[in-house]
Amino acid sequence: MIARRQNADLVELLGRFKSYTAKKIIEAIEKNPQESRKEWLLYLFKHFAKTNTQHSNYHFWNYKNHPTLLHTNAVLEQKVDYIHQNPVRAGLVAEPTHYVYSSACTDSPITVSEM
Repeated sequence: MIARRQNADLVELLGRFKSYTAKKIIEAIEKNPQESRKEWLLYLFKHFAKTNTQHSNYHFWNYKNHPTLLHTNAVLEQKVDYIHQNPVRAGLVAEPTHYVYSSACTDSPITVSEM
């Protein structure tokens, strides 16, 4: 994710983003009768929650963040390309534009706002 927050703490925003998305993803897994990995995924999330008292039932996101200052257009473009290539490296699609949940895909439901 590439984000900027003017006049406020980005760490706090990232924490809220992680909390919200984790709840929504786990809810989607729980409610999807076609999710063949449901029991295994929920077992893993419960297992990781036991190692930290901050999480009551499930632990979804990694604790660490790796912020990178995007001080030039070249660095920004490199990070965008890296993000777009993630589903390709994972073997989900052949091209970044084929992954519907990516800003590389013109038909994506994800909105990209310009600063």
